[in-house]
Amino acid sequence: MSRPHAKLVIAGSILTVAVAYLAYAGVQAGRSYYLEVDKFLGDPQLRQSRARVHGIIAREDLIVAGAGGRTSFLLLGETGRLPVVFDGVVPDLFQAARRVVVEGRLNADGVFVADQVLAKCASKYDRREPAAGEQP
Repeated sequence: MSRPHAKLVIAGSILTVAVAYLAYAGVQAGRSYYLEVDKFLGDPQLRQSRARVHGIIAREDLIVAGAGGRTSFLLLGETGRLPVVFDGVVPDLFQAARRVVVEGRLNADGVFVADQVLAKCASKYDRREPAAGEQP
C-alpha cells in the first residue's frame, strides 16, 4: 500500500470512530427527556451522572435572584424533595407551584447544581374539553 493511500485509510478510520462516538453520545443524552424527582433520588447510579429532573417548585425555600444571580429552590416529587441551585436567568414562567425541568448534576452536599432550567407551560395551555354551549 502506498504511503498517501495509508494516510487516507487512517484518516478515514479516525473520522468513522469520531462520528460513531458522537452518534452514541447523542443517543445516550437524548434517551429520556427527564426523570421524575423520586426516581432520580431513588437510584444511586442516576445520581452519579448528569441528569434532567422534573418536578414542582416548592413554595417554601424559594429564593429568586435577579439579573442572573443565584436562585435556590426545592424541587418536589410525589414523596421526595431535591434542593436545587441555579446561577443564571430563570425563565419568565418560573414561580412556585410550577413544573420545571432542571439539567445538571448532584454535588457532594446533595444539592442539585443546575446549569439549565426549563419551565413547563402553565395549565391554561393544556387541552381541555369545551364547556356546554362553548365553541371548540
